Amino acid sequence: MNKNKPTYSPFAVLLADPVNPMPEAKRTYHMTKIYEGLDALDTMLHPEIYHWQAVADAANMLETLCNELNLMDDPHGVIKDGMEVLALSWKQKENGIPNQLDHDDITKLRLMVNSYMFAMETLPERAMIVAHRQTEKRICKILNGNKKEGDIIL
Repeated sequence: MNKNKPTYSPFAVLLADPVNPMPEAKRTYHMTKIYEGLDALDTMLHPEIYHWQAVADAANMLETLCNELNLMDDPHGVIKDGMEVLALSWKQKENGIPNQLDHDDITKLRLMVNSYMFAMETLPERAMIVAHRQTEKRICKILNGNKKEGDIIL
């Protein structure tokens, strides 16, 4: 997500399909970036920052969909678990420790990313764009110093 200017305008929300999911080409492009990031976190000792950001964007969108818009539930804590793994791994990176995610950690991240893919495949395009705008607003607040406990800036 671009932290400087919104990705979607209010006009884009109005033009988005209120019933059907985002077109497959858009979903595929977006999910490819996320899966590339996830693969890098799984296989590389020193993933690039954009790999972390791609997976974090999915986590942030899920947080918005669940906690702010109430369009999804997370009864098994998949999102929370994935976010905890991502946060711990990022802190290790900041301390110069090579990426050390184990099988359980990667499984938690994969489950979280799969939840996001499910949302993209089932929720209307308009809902996803509204969630994207809400997520960007929340991130802007965090970047402007309005952090809550547990917020991590990549």
